[in-house]
Amino acid sequence: MGATWPNVTAAEAPRFADRLEAWGAALSFGAFKLLPRDCASALGGALARRIGPSLGVSRHARRNISRAFPEFPETEIARVVAGMWDNLGRVVAEYPHLRKICVFEPGGPVETHGFEHVDRAVGAGRRMIFFSGHIANWEIGMLAGVQYGISVAQIYRAANNPLMDRMIAAVPQRSRRIYSEGRRRRAARDHGAAPRHASGIARGPEDE
Repeated sequence: MGATWPNVTAAEAPRFADRLEAWGAALSFGAFKLLPRDCASALGGALARRIGPSLGVSRHARRNISRAFPEFPETEIARVVAGMWDNLGRVVAEYPHLRKICVFEPGGPVETHGFEHVDRAVGAGRRMIFFSGHIANWEIGMLAGVQYGISVAQIYRAANNPLMDRMIAAVPQRSRRIYSEGRRRRAARDHGAAPRHASGIARGPEDE
């Protein structure tokens, strides 16, 4: 992915801050693309671990962790927050390399388990729903389905920044259809989103 500028509709009206953020992300993607994947991942993690904990949004993370784990001392909370940023930085740095990651390559960077269940579902002609948490690189699940030869549709929550959202959605994974949940900064919520998602699952991406 290079430093390309995505198109947006008038309804999404990006702010100046959105544009700055998108330009910075596009330049970062371009720089990370020039590095080997492992080097890019390590650099992205190191930069995010260094910068992220000092950002205001980390206050929310620390507060949520302290509520979920009241027994955690401040040092442990700081360690978890730093690890969160490290993982996020690695995911961002790996985006330009996604199309080159071979999920099922022997000895590759990804371990896979349980695909016998997928084989049974495919053999029976059943549709499947996969859930992915924000753990490690959460795009790998989609990539695995595509590389396994499954027609895939993805549902995700759109980024608040419409320019960033389109950049992320444009990351090539060879074959997928995307259903985007509404972002918080919309003038009105899209109440028709859930029925469309359900309809898309029922039809399947091959019927789109």
